Amino acid sequence: MSASTSARPSAGPSSGANASAGGQGVGILVVDDEPNIRTTLRGFLENRGYLVRTAGKPDEALRALDEGVIQIVLQDLRMPDCDGVELGQRILARAPGVVVIILTAYSTIESAVRAMRAGIYDYLTKPVEPEELLAKLSRVVERMRLDRQVRDLKAQLGEPAQGLIGRSPALRRVRELVAAAARSDVPVLVSGETGTGKELVARAIHEQAPTAQGPFVALNCTAIPDALIESELFGHVRGAFTGANRARPGRIAAAAGGTLFLDEIGAAPPALQAKLLRVLQERVYTPVGADHDERAQVRVMAAMNQEPREAVQAGRLREDLFYRIGMFRIDLPPLRERLEDLPLLTDGLLARAARSRGRPPPRVAPELLTTFYAYSWPGNVRELENLLLTMLALQPGELLTAAGLPPDYAHLGTAASAAAASEEPRALAVAVENFERHFVTEALRRNGGRMRETAAELGIDERSLRRKLRRLGIDRQQVRGSDEPRSRNQE
Repeated sequence: MSASTSARPSAGPSSGANASAGGQGVGILVVDDEPNIRTTLRGFLENRGYLVRTAGKPDEALRALDEGVIQIVLQDLRMPDCDGVELGQRILARAPGVVVIILTAYSTIESAVRAMRAGIYDYLTKPVEPEELLAKLSRVVERMRLDRQVRDLKAQLGEPAQGLIGRSPALRRVRELVAAAARSDVPVLVSGETGTGKELVARAIHEQAPTAQGPFVALNCTAIPDALIESELFGHVRGAFTGANRARPGRIAAAAGGTLFLDEIGAAPPALQAKLLRVLQERVYTPVGADHDERAQVRVMAAMNQEPREAVQAGRLREDLFYRIGMFRIDLPPLRERLEDLPLLTDGLLARAARSRGRPPPRVAPELLTTFYAYSWPGNVRELENLLLTMLALQPGELLTAAGLPPDYAHLGTAASAAAASEEPRALAVAVENFERHFVTEALRRNGGRMRETAAELGIDERSLRRKLRRLGIDRQQVRGSDEPRSRNQE
């Protein structure tokens, strides 16, 4: 490349560029074989708040993608022994979430069309105009911000993972850890009993992280025989073993640019755990039967239903692997330890299940929730979800009651009644009262605060409803709203 194609921006703040279009810590990789162009662009962009790495060769560029968080690549179109569009394709294959912008002094319609078809975001002609460069980068940063905002809104307004519905302190802490994990790329270990939602937590982290545009690939280590799990994870070359008639990539390759989730990692054979340690430490692995290494372009998350340190002491989990993958831990509480979340959790699961069946979500009778509070939920959220699905099939009406419990759960209604007749635990009594208050308030609101209609919906007389309102501290006038006449003769 000749000197006449050099970039024009000055590294100093005196250029005409608007410094307010700051990079705000966005990572940029500048790839160009000319050192003066790399130096000029680096200084210019760092003064605007971007975090800049540079590379003079294709292999250096690919290594830089592995070593730091890069969101934008500014790349020369013509480099020695390398086609710029081809390099852009290799960059996008290795890091699907990045934005690649071509820098070229040989701008033609043909090269631009070819670059766009290859997935390149845009191109700039050399010498680069400072204002044009900053404007283009500003649009890219704004697009990334909007993409993240859309993902966040989907997470808030869409369907939260069923294991993360609730307002208990334990759930708030889990959500805080999920958000923190999404802001980094460190390995994460999720622990919790069966059915608490470990994979859902891993998916939530993936969807909120820069890896969201990449794949999420899960592997349950208990579901694959020991003789096959290494090939399943690392892939194999042709002839690696009997029946290997062709080369096959493994789960690590399938997760390139995204997240690899290893469920029940303690069930993996010790030899495989040692090879996983190399993936985490060196980001390389060897396909079965191969004589060369492959790069591991993935973020690794794992889960187990045993307390990790107990698994280490029992010899199920290598200690060095635990120290590598278990420094960022998210421990999911069992459902029995967050019973205050039952009303929201039940409503959320019912709404999702009913919507998938094209019907409005039914209400939950107070005595049914009392039954739920009295149960220990050994299968956790998964058990609750499956029970609600069964009850939806057994009770097609608008109200789920304890009478609709399937046979294996029928005894819970009797147990809950006995518990209610005896000295009820304070926490349970408060939770039931809170649900009853919510249930009655919503009935009042649906009926515009009218006592007769509300009592009929609840299946009680108006006198009982008045006593209930006094006991629960519900102000009917506030519930029904200011547009409802307040004359007592309507009661």
